[in-house]
Amino acid sequence: MQTDLKNVKLINDPLWGLIDITDYLPMIDVPQFQALGFKYQLGVTSMLFPSATHTRKQHCLGAFRRTQQLTDRWLRRGFINNKEARLLEGFALWHDIGHGPFSHVAEEVTKEFYGSDHDEHGAQIIDNLRYAAEAANLNFDELKKLFTHENQLYLAVHDKNLGTEKLDYLSRDAYYTLGETPGVEYLANHTYFIENKIVIDEKAIDQAKAIQEFYVKMYKNVYLRKNSTIAQRLVQKMMFKLVKEMSMAENDFWALTDFGLLGLFETSKNELISGYYQRFMGRGFAQECDFHTFRKICKL
Repeated sequence: MQTDLKNVKLINDPLWGLIDITDYLPMIDVPQFQALGFKYQLGVTSMLFPSATHTRKQHCLGAFRRTQQLTDRWLRRGFINNKEARLLEGFALWHDIGHGPFSHVAEEVTKEFYGSDHDEHGAQIIDNLRYAAEAANLNFDELKKLFTHENQLYLAVHDKNLGTEKLDYLSRDAYYTLGETPGVEYLANHTYFIENKIVIDEKAIDQAKAIQEFYVKMYKNVYLRKNSTIAQRLVQKMMFKLVKEMSMAENDFWALTDFGLLGLFETSKNELISGYYQRFMGRGFAQECDFHTFRKICKL
């Protein structure tokens, strides 16, 4: 796609610097993507780490930038062609478009009531956004195959160990919570796509191990921190009661932003929700808890 230099659109990211979004503006300027700017990446973790208010939108843009860098390298090495490069970049941009309020905190509710997760919901959402993908000169049917994992190139973004979105969220979450970032550049520069698999050069094995160790550190100190987990369970119980009381339709729940959900909690006439909301806002968390399943928690 040729770009009018007078209309280049750049945004500045604290981790990756300037990001050129010019060719993908039609995909960015849709309500479903913009709503991600009102959904915290780490759910309720900002109750413990006040700086952790980064959003799904920021993460998607970061994953997009990391994917741009990856596709540049893979094009030079002949792993992919130009069409595949642009599809991967579009996929990275929209990969989390299916998230609900407070990100993964909501998924226990959606699985219980609707039998779906954010990946499945994202694949449904983009069916209504064909026009935006095509306006960005992407083949929508081929893009959809990345969302449904029919095309193994989706691993470039979504591989659980080496995907660009993992490298972004690990770096971004650490930056806003622990004030540090893992070094991912060397590993990213030695990640390849061969025989439909993501592989790394043997010279990058030590750094791959170091990043996995950093991931464990994040789980211990951030993702599974006791007070954060207790706060999540409190929010999940309020969600459960709210959805049940309002008989909320699946699409209505998924469409809620964090602030929309908090507004429903605040104005609820349900005494249990109202009481839990006051505890949540006052950080009145239990100091200890037993880790029951979500279903058992919501019946307590």
